[in-house]
Amino acid sequence: MDCKHINFISHTSVARLTDQDDEEKIIGYSANIKIRCIHCGIPFEFIGVPGGYSPGQPMVNFDSTELRAPIKPSSDPVEQTKSFLKQ
Repeated sequence: MDCKHINFISHTSVARLTDQDDEEKIIGYSANIKIRCIHCGIPFEFIGVPGGYSPGQPMVNFDSTELRAPIKPSSDPVEQTKSFLKQ
């Protein structure tokens, strides 16, 4: 019997993104999100998103089952986030 994928579970973690040349320097944060069907366990894929990590745009892991969405503390000015993107 085919699963109708009615109920889901998600897992979210937060990663700090560091500078390649200076691993102490935080250049951004990412909310990493995975979703799967509770009944059959099949993971869901995020569609139309490039792969990798970026402090400036959503990305996915190698099999598209984890969305890596850039986030920032609400207290950080937008200008600070824009400076990450210029690096």
